[in-house]
Amino acid sequence: MSEFLCNQDSEISDKIYNLCLRILKFSDSISIEMNSEYILVGTNLNDIYVGQKNSSNRPIKSEGQLEIRIFKNQGFTLTYNHENPIKFEDKNLYNKLFDDMRVKYNEVTKNRISYIINEVMINSKLARDNNLDKLLD
Repeated sequence: MSEFLCNQDSEISDKIYNLCLRILKFSDSISIEMNSEYILVGTNLNDIYVGQKNSSNRPIKSEGQLEIRIFKNQGFTLTYNHENPIKFEDKNLYNKLFDDMRVKYNEVTKNRISYIINEVMINSKLARDNNLDKLLD
């Protein structure tokens, strides 16, 4: 990330940190990408608004996308609805979030692989073949 970043602001950094931790609670609705350079967490806001109501007691709906990309030893970008990303310097946020993100990344990945395997087995001949093999043994 070589673009210009807004100066570090501890209040903004704390809000982004807390937002990331809250987003992690929605395992089924998030995407996480991690490597040695950055952490990316994203979600469709409609998925995390489900069941929420506004002050008029009407369901909240949003077609928006939220993406937070945290760069190691640099800062972060916040992108809402694919519009101009907001960029701030924070050289510590990556390290501060890494362990929590890693745990959630492993959990989300295991859940998704189990889901995919179950879907393939149920919706294909593979499950039937496997059951026949067990019956014949």
